[in-house]
Amino acid sequence: MMKSVFTMLCCILALGAWSQSSDCNTAQSVCQETYTQNNSPAGTGNVFELAPGSCQTAGEFNSAWYIFTVQEDGVLNFTLGPNSLLDDYDWSLYEITNGGCAGINNGTSPEVSCNSYGETFGNQGTTGISSANGGVGSSNGPGNTFGPPFNADLPVSQGEVYALSVMNYSSTLNGYSLDFGGSTAEIFDDTAPQIILAEPSCTQEAVTFTLSENIESSVFNLANLSLSQGGTTITIQSINPGSGEFTNSFTVNANTLDNFPGTVTLSFNSTPTDICGNALSSTYDFELPLLPQIEYTVTDACEGQGGVIEVEVINAEGCPDFNYGAVTDVLENCAFLTLSNLTPGTYVVSTAGQSCDDSESIIVGNTPLSISLGGDQELCDLQGTFDVIAPNGNINWLPTPGLTYSSSINSTIQITANGPGVYTVVAEVSTNLCSNQDEVVITFNNPPQISIETISNSCYESCDGKAIFSDSNNTSMTVVIDGGSTSTGTNVSVESLCAGEYEALVLFSPVCSAIYNFEIVQPSPVNSSFSMDPAEVTTDEPVLFATSTSTNADSLSWAITGLGDNLGNDSIFEYTLPQIAGDYVVKLTAIDTGGCINTAEQTFIIRDNFYVFIPNSFTPNDDGLNDFFIPKFSYEPEYYLLRIFNRWGELIFESTDYNKAWLGDANSNGYYNQMDAYVWSLEVKGRELEVENYNGVVTILR
Repeated sequence: MMKSVFTMLCCILALGAWSQSSDCNTAQSVCQETYTQNNSPAGTGNVFELAPGSCQTAGEFNSAWYIFTVQEDGVLNFTLGPNSLLDDYDWSLYEITNGGCAGINNGTSPEVSCNSYGETFGNQGTTGISSANGGVGSSNGPGNTFGPPFNADLPVSQGEVYALSVMNYSSTLNGYSLDFGGSTAEIFDDTAPQIILAEPSCTQEAVTFTLSENIESSVFNLANLSLSQGGTTITIQSINPGSGEFTNSFTVNANTLDNFPGTVTLSFNSTPTDICGNALSSTYDFELPLLPQIEYTVTDACEGQGGVIEVEVINAEGCPDFNYGAVTDVLENCAFLTLSNLTPGTYVVSTAGQSCDDSESIIVGNTPLSISLGGDQELCDLQGTFDVIAPNGNINWLPTPGLTYSSSINSTIQITANGPGVYTVVAEVSTNLCSNQDEVVITFNNPPQISIETISNSCYESCDGKAIFSDSNNTSMTVVIDGGSTSTGTNVSVESLCAGEYEALVLFSPVCSAIYNFEIVQPSPVNSSFSMDPAEVTTDEPVLFATSTSTNADSLSWAITGLGDNLGNDSIFEYTLPQIAGDYVVKLTAIDTGGCINTAEQTFIIRDNFYVFIPNSFTPNDDGLNDFFIPKFSYEPEYYLLRIFNRWGELIFESTDYNKAWLGDANSNGYYNQMDAYVWSLEVKGRELEVENYNGVVTILR
């Protein structure tokens, strides 16, 4: 019959349920020649798998999946026979070795053979792959428009993984049989997989394991694998099972493998199995060999000849050859090789015949035996320190009569002359092949006999220090202080020096000089300081108490600004000031034994405690309580003027006697009869210099 998408979708909806093997990832493994399915599955499983460009134009339909791995090369052949010849079965075959089941949809697991042929009426018959049954091509269908129910035999190779989808287009439950007996390829696996090779990398950072057959890649992961040696776990960084869903090799990466030479055990937590359930051994022992290593020392060529490379191989298997340039040498005693008389250049030295070859690029440099003692010198001394510049070789100072050397083989030495004179100094640099020399002329002179007399500063931070230079062997000199001021003479006096350390360059001739260091010391500073307790008083008792806390003082002098100088000389100073409020500057002068002076000043404050109290009402009714109005003061004022005015501004009372009260009358003419408010003004002065003015209102209450 002709197939339609509408018909298949209706049937899918009607059948509904999914079979356990209706998806590629739940496919039944092919581990025997024939399979009988009495009840065909219904539905498409959890994944609608559709190969791009498939002859199954409507895609997956009532599918059952089978999977197998090719064990030996040959031809794949199978027949799919329905139990009822009226049933129409279609099928598709995919190679999923690299892309796995997921690759069926995305095109990485190609459809290699497909048949959706069916008659419009009558028997549908058997289908499959069989050239003997007239099979041709690799894609036949859909319907009766395209050719036969069988496809041509399919050549397959060992290790390839295939997934077969059998689809029941008729949607019946009669079932079918599946027979792979016509295949010449071995696809039925009853042999347990094995690890047949463990190959460590030459850097010993990874081991690649080769399997006897394909196993699902996902079982090779960090959670399932471990490496150990003698009870010690070896840390694994990563595992690479390859890019396909099935693999016959995997690589374990562990950058500490070189710490574990000898037997190492690979273990599986969950034992991997092949497609047919044959189990791999849960442990596998393999050997990690010690890697051959090339170690070497180099002696550079001297002036382009005589270079030497000494080579030693560690962990060699047997006696490897060494190749360098166009020359091949054999290791002496399988361990050591000396390459002599080499010119400068790069030599690639490598081992041969090892499972892991080692190679080193060794540079033989050139040693130019340069040597330099610098230029001729004249010294103002009978000894000096000399350097030879010789980048390569052994240094030797050749003897000169009259000179003594601190060493004969160091690059820096001290030379001492027995007396003044001109001497030739010679140094040599050499190797076992060549040598070179250099010489300089040195003039030694008697050293200057300088004496320095220093005179310290007279006072702290003064700059009247002095340094006097004299020399017993020279009549004239030039003295340069700190690279600045210059003085010349037979005896040089440098004056006006502040305290500190100085460097003096003393020049006896253009080529003869010496550096001296000296120090100008200053005396300890005289420090003036004092404390006042208290620092603030009132005019009632204006007494100053001060105590000197000065240091390095030989004498003291107290003074108060406006009251005079030299008011006292003791360390404790007591002085009574006038009862006049104000700020007074107290000064203490401290003098040391050299007459150096230091002063300190502080302010002493006298406060006036004069205050005024003025009532705001009184009751002139002769009851003995609050019968008059009078201001009150903290002490007797020096000046007093009180005036009282009525509401019309008329003066009704005036007094300069602070003891005289206002009785509430007007100009001493009796009491007021009515209550009222009266304005008052007060001018008053205590011990302050200025008169204070006050104004306010007082109320008479009857």
